[in-house]
Amino acid sequence: MNEARDGQSLLVRIRRLLNTREIPKVMSGTSAEGHACDACGEPIPLGRPQFDIAFSSLSFRLDTLCFRVWTEEMLRNHPSPKPRKSALS
Repeated sequence: MNEARDGQSLLVRIRRLLNTREIPKVMSGTSAEGHACDACGEPIPLGRPQFDIAFSSLSFRLDTLCFRVWTEEMLRNHPSPKPRKSALS
């Protein structure tokens, strides 16, 4: 296993890519240029899924495994919205 894919090491890198104050723009596609994943550093093979995530001041590219971990961490760390009181009550 690549050192960057080590569970704890990957979580540390993924958590640096979190922004719980903003909803990101997420675009999925197929790797056409063989860029490296910004979390684990491994190349994303041509033709494999890649995910481009953009916040207002941060953007990065993830492979499928790192995107799954990033999504879980975003959901775990994002504050849930508080229920609104109805104007009728």
